[in-house]
Amino acid sequence: MDLTNFTTQIHDFNPGFVKDGVFWTVPIPRSSISSNVSAATASLKVTDFPVQDFKTVPNSLMHGSGIPATISVDVEWTGSKGTEQAGGAGQGFTGNFILTGVTIAWSAKETGFTFVSDPASTSKSVFAKIGTDLVGTAPISLSATPYHRRHHHGGGGPTP
Repeated sequence: MDLTNFTTQIHDFNPGFVKDGVFWTVPIPRSSISSNVSAATASLKVTDFPVQDFKTVPNSLMHGSGIPATISVDVEWTGSKGTEQAGGAGQGFTGNFILTGVTIAWSAKETGFTFVSDPASTSKSVFAKIGTDLVGTAPISLSATPYHRRHHHGGGGPTP
C-alpha cells in the first residue's frame, strides 16, 4: 500500500469525526460487547453499523465527502497466554491484562460494493489482550491485531 500518496487505497470505512474532534471512534451499544475476563474471553459483535466510505485516509482526515456504508464485525478473544500489568500511579491508571488469542471476521457494504473477509477461523492472531482498568471509567479494555486475509467483491481495483 502506498502510505505516502494513498494512490493504491480504494476504500476507507470509518465513522468519521465526532463534535470534540475524536475520530474513528464512536460509541457502540453495550449489548455488542460481552466479557468474562477471569475466563480470558470477550467478544465484540456489531451488525450493519453505519459508517462512511471516505475512499482514502487523507480524504477522511480532511473531512471530505463519504459514501454511506455499513460494516459488520465479529471479534472473539479466547484463551490465556499470560498476564501483564500496565500503568502506575504516575500514569493515572493501573490495569491487569490477559494475553489471549483473537479471531475476527468482518464485512462492509455500500451501493455497488461488498467486502467480506475470510471466515474468523482463518485468522492468525499476532497480538491480543483483554483486561480491566482498576481506576478509570472503562470496565474493560480490548485490543487485537490479527493478521487476516481479505476478499473483495465488486467495485473493481485491487484488494483493499
